[in-house]
Amino acid sequence: MPHPLFEKHRATLDAAVEAIHTRGYWAAFNEMPSPKTYGETAMEDGKRAYEACLGKEFALDQPGVRGWMSSERSPYGVALDVKYPVCDAEALVAAGQRAMAGWQKIGAEGRVGVCLEILDRLNKRSFEIAHAVMMTTGQGWMMAFQAGGPHAQDRGLEAVAYAWREQSFGLVAPGYDMARVAARHIAGEAEAAFGGADLSTKLKLMGVDVASIGDAQGKTPRSRNYQFIDERKQVYKKIVVSEDGRQLLGAVLVGNADEYGTLLQMTLGGIALPEEPEFLILPSSDGKAKPGLGVDALPDTAQICSCNNVTKAQICVA
Repeated sequence: MPHPLFEKHRATLDAAVEAIHTRGYWAAFNEMPSPKTYGETAMEDGKRAYEACLGKEFALDQPGVRGWMSSERSPYGVALDVKYPVCDAEALVAAGQRAMAGWQKIGAEGRVGVCLEILDRLNKRSFEIAHAVMMTTGQGWMMAFQAGGPHAQDRGLEAVAYAWREQSFGLVAPGYDMARVAARHIAGEAEAAFGGADLSTKLKLMGVDVASIGDAQGKTPRSRNYQFIDERKQVYKKIVVSEDGRQLLGAVLVGNADEYGTLLQMTLGGIALPEEPEFLILPSSDGKAKPGLGVDALPDTAQICSCNNVTKAQICVA
């Protein structure tokens, strides 16, 4: 099930990924301090929030606090006296290592969702940040608001969008696709464009075969799942099929990815599924061969080698 924060900010993420793909101008956070965007009382609320920090400890709920330090001086001569925690470095590293298990557990969607929520909350405090930036750097208020607020937040969103895109795509094939488009541009084909990449990929992580194909998480409305789990052999397999059971939409393979080639071609080629699609991933118990694809059933565009993007048609004419 998708992480709730990922779903909450999905529209923003999709727009950011589209912007880095098209290289067009787009900004998620309004650089103008408009009351229509931030609220009629945002200016005063931000100023009061900033002033509430003066002369106090800026508590961050960090481990290993050994003391407090106050060294900031405002170029405007305003007394700041904001105290920041001085922490033991080893305590911070140890806390970070303990947190990694939970951070890994929520997956890429969860981590991206958390980062997007952070940016959203920072944006809501842009006026408070603007006053702090102005008083500590000497920048004019508008520059402090834009550079310390929406502009910085947009750069953060850009980084998250690139990270999400790289975690979503396979490893080799997208790079080759992009290289082909670049080569066509160099050859004078200005209309060539990268239309995205297939998200399917097969890897070996710490000696374990893992693979993901298409809609692996079953996000397609009314799609159905078939799952196989062998705890003894530590194997997990899942296929996602359309509501009518005729089309393979995606798959997940962990511990054994022998069916990857067959499932990938069925997904990419829209090849009709057998009457009982679950037998594509279930182990054979009667000695009969599992349902698969013969060479004749593959379309000419079927990819035989993902590393070099070799298709069936290229092999047949070689």
